[in-house]
Amino acid sequence: IAKIARNHGLEVDRIEDEGNPLECIRRHAGDFDLLVMGLSPRLRNSIFRPDISMYLLHDAPCSVLFVPNQTPVH
Repeated sequence: IAKIARNHGLEVDRIEDEGNPLECIRRHAGDFDLLVMGLSPRLRNSIFRPDISMYLLHDAPCSVLFVPNQTPVH
């Protein structure tokens, strides 16, 4: 994504943080117009493994773009 953005004259910021993933993402996303997240079609939302992307879809402070992961299935 960063390479495609640079081809169009845009810079992409990458932030690494520690702590609760939802709170960290929400805190940083408030400073930006777009949040780009990878989305795995194999992960399912459950009580033991919540899918944070579904939560952010409804609660992010900015627009969210999901990019599906195209990992080969073995």
